[in-house]
This record gives sequence, C-alpha cells and structure tokens, in this order.
Amino acid sequence: MLKSKSFWIVVAFAIFTTIPFLGLTEFNTKGEPRESIVAVSMLQNGDWILPTNNGGEFAYKPPFFHWCIAATSLISGEVTLFTSRFPSAIAAIAMLIACYIFFAKRKDETTSLLASLICFTFFEVHRAIFACRVDMVLTGLIVLALLQLYKWNEKGMRGVPIIATLLMGCATLTKGPVGIILPCLTMGVFSLMRGENFWKCVWKYGLAAIISAILPALWYVAAYQRGGESFLDLVMEENFGRFMGKMSYESHENPPHYYLVSLIAGCLPWTLMLLVSLFFLKYKKPTKTLKEYWTKIKGMNPYNLFALLVIVIIVAFYCIPKSKRSVYILPIYPFLAYYIAIYAQWLLKNFPKAIKIFGWIVSSLGFLLLLAFTATKYGWIPDSVCGTGKHAIDNLRMLRALESIPISIITILFITLPAYAIWQFVRYNSEEKLSNKVLYSICAVAISIFLSLDAIYQPAILTSKSDKVIADEVSKIANGEPITSYVATYMLHFFGINWYLDDNVGVFDPDKYPNKDTKGYMLVGEKDYTKLQELYGDRYTFEEVYRSNKRSCDVKQIVLLLKYSIN
Repeated sequence: MLKSKSFWIVVAFAIFTTIPFLGLTEFNTKGEPRESIVAVSMLQNGDWILPTNNGGEFAYKPPFFHWCIAATSLISGEVTLFTSRFPSAIAAIAMLIACYIFFAKRKDETTSLLASLICFTFFEVHRAIFACRVDMVLTGLIVLALLQLYKWNEKGMRGVPIIATLLMGCATLTKGPVGIILPCLTMGVFSLMRGENFWKCVWKYGLAAIISAILPALWYVAAYQRGGESFLDLVMEENFGRFMGKMSYESHENPPHYYLVSLIAGCLPWTLMLLVSLFFLKYKKPTKTLKEYWTKIKGMNPYNLFALLVIVIIVAFYCIPKSKRSVYILPIYPFLAYYIAIYAQWLLKNFPKAIKIFGWIVSSLGFLLLLAFTATKYGWIPDSVCGTGKHAIDNLRMLRALESIPISIITILFITLPAYAIWQFVRYNSEEKLSNKVLYSICAVAISIFLSLDAIYQPAILTSKSDKVIADEVSKIANGEPITSYVATYMLHFFGINWYLDDNVGVFDPDKYPNKDTKGYMLVGEKDYTKLQELYGDRYTFEEVYRSNKRSCDVKQIVLLLKYSIN
C-alpha cells in the first residue's frame, strides 16, 4: 500500500487541504469556545479529571476531546484556534486514510480513491473537520473501531480486538456510551446476517464492549468522586435524558424525517449528481418479493454488506431519540461516499451525460463564487441586498469584510483555483470517451471551491461575526478587574468572550454567592438587562460603560458592559 500512488494522493490531499487553514477563522459560534475553554481550564488549573469553567460549570461531555486539545496546546504553550481544531482534523485524516486502505484492499484502488475524495468534499464532513467540536473525533474513533472489528471478524473473532476496544473506550470518553454501542451493535447484526451463531456474537461482542468500558469507567469513578451528585445528574441528562428527549434545556428535538433532509444537505454537492441521474434511469415495477430482496442483501459480498449496515443501523439508531442533529450521523459518510463512488462509476459507463451535466453544475458554482467575489470587491453589490431586518447590520458587516479582503499573490492563487479546476474538467469532459479522470476533475472543482472558502472567504466573513472584537474592548475597559456575566437563558454563557478573556468571566449570582458579587464589571445582553434590573435593581447600582455595535454570537443580543456595586 505504501508504494501506491493513490495512497499518497489521499494522504497529501487530506493533510494539505485541512491543516494549513485550521487557525484562520475566529470562533463565531457558541459551540467551539465552549469546548475549547475546557482545555484552557485544564492547563490553567492542572485538573484533567473534572475541570470547571465559565464561572464554575462542568463540561457537558467526557474529557477525551479536551485532553487532545490540551495535549496539542502543550506544544505551542497555549490553547489557540489552531490547537482547538487540530484534533478534529487529525481524526478526519486518520479516518480517511484508514477507509481508503480498507476499501482499496477489498474492492479496488480506483473506487477507494474516488470515495476518499467524495467523502472529504461532502459539505457535512468538511464543516465538521474545521470545527472545535467533539463530533469529528467521535466519528473518527467509531469508524476506526468499526474497521478494526470487521478485520477481527474476518479472522473468525479469535482472541480480543485490543485496538478496537481502545478506540471504543476513547469514543466513549469523547461523547458517552454510543462509542461502544454503535460499533458492537453494527458488527453484531453483520455477524448474524453472515450466519454466525447468536450466542457466539453475544459473547464475543459483549466481551469487547465490557473491555472497552474499563477505561471510561475509571474516569467516571474519578469524576464522580470530584463532582458528586451534580456530576451524576449531568451524566444522566446528557446520555439518558438526551436519548429520551427529557433535557432540562433545548436539545434539538426533530422528527424522524429530519435525517433525510440532513443527508440531502450534508452530501452536497454529490446530492446534485443523484438528482440529475434520476432523469436518466430506466424505471420498472419491482418483481421480486421482500424475501427475495432480503436474500439478495444477505448474499452481498461482506464489505458491501458491512458498509450498507453501517449506514442503515446508525441512521435507524439516531431516529429513536427525540434529540436529533445532523452531526450525529457523521460516521455513515465514509461508507455513503463508497457507494456514491460506485454509483458515479456506473453512471459514467452507462449514462455519461448525467456525469457531464453534474460536472457543469459544480463548475458553475465555482464560477459563480469567483464572480460574486469580484462583484463584491469592486462594489457592484448594493447595500440594499443586506435587507432591513434585525440581521441587516450583521449582513452588511459580512459584505464589508469581503470587500476588505486584501489582494495578494496568495489571495489570487486561492480565488482562481476553481477556474483552473474547471479548465481541467472541460479538458477531460471534451474527450470522446469519458474516463475516471472526469470524475477526479469534478472532485478537484469541489475541492478548489472549499479551498477558496477555507483560505479566503470564510476567514473574512465568519471572523466578522466573532465576539473577539467585543472581548478586546471589554478587556481594555476592565483593565484586569473582575468580570462577571448575567444571561437569562439557562446554561447559556458568553462562551466566546470568556474564551478570548482566558476563562476569566464569572457568573453573576448573588443569591448563591451573597458575599462574592459586590462590585466589578458585568456582561449582559441588551434584552437581559431589563430582567437583571427587575431581579437586582433594588440591591445593586448598574452603570453602562460599553455597548457593542454587533450582536453576540452566543446570546444573539447587543452586549452591554456594566459597572456595578452593591447598595
């Protein structure tokens, strides 16, 4: 495999299209700084078991992801944007390379290479790679565990799958028991469909699950000794409460068909190929019975059946809880990419026109991106397109951010990449008989679009949404004095501002800490200020000393900095 040209293409592609761009965009959502701040508190306080942050709060998730950030940050000396996102990128790269090797050995290198390129150009996967969230690390660990369990199954399930159990243990330490449940459940069903004895499956996969749980159990015991009942309540809510839809805060409740919509969006731009192909397929009434279809599925070659079961079981599993998010089903995307790669090659052979149309659609998107930037840069887009509602100022700020992108050699290189990739597509598309090169060129167009976004457009647009500028102003005014915060919404904080201020923003709660919050500076949303005055206006004096000119990406309100003192 190390001598394979395709293998090194995958490795180089995975590294050089992700790593250089991880630290370019400031935090602009509440989720990223909320996770990163846990690693900050680990390094500041030396507590790697159950650190507190955001004014004394436990992390919502187990610590493996935060350990990875903290360990990476030890090298640089501090937690940065780059080190915060590095674990997600590494997990995705490892997953991509492992999946390439897995399918290249069992199917062929061409399909495996194409599947790898497709997977990394899925919108949902690409977004998760660049996010400081637990989801991509969990996904990488689950996928790697599945591949290891499959290899163990190929060998007759002899011995103990040590690597798989370590991966499942780390997955459980990333986001809970699903890290063990999903791999063991999927492989258990796969083994039964391949004719294995039921009790042998129960024994073998049950033992693997028990061994996998040892490492997480050690942490849970240590964390419970630190956090007591408060920690236990959080664990029960994040795992069982989320599964049953009984969270004490908003938990992304969605209907079962939510995942169908998520997949349509998450698989872009390849969803467009599937859509185009519908107009070329020849339809006929099914003639086989359900039993015959079931027999055909069971008779599939092992790795195809395995890939299919991963997709079906994981989606079905996550349809059960009321809480549903598109990132929950991320582990299915490498296997979905494999099937799309097979389908794309089949279309190329039988309906090449469908591939041509799809290629032109993707190329048009790349051309429109370049055209839109040119129009914005030269002021051809009027401010009126930003609208007049509450988001108008934010939209105008993003428009100005695009206009202010400096033109340099690097900028020109990245914004013109789609043009070069489109030229390659046109070149291969004009051949009398289309080859796999046209599919690779379409992948190149999609990749070039993402590179333009990651290197040039997104850092400008999304950084304009960041709370960094607010944090900088607050830091200047407070000048080292204590800063607290008040947010009316339960379990919501100024995550971004707190991260940029090195976890130095406390929580204003005089009822809980009557002798602590006597004077200092306080962050509060413009709307929450009214409630703050109703609750504490008779006991405290509040003076507004700063008002942000943008809404916080955490509380979605204009941010006020108050100077307060007890009466």
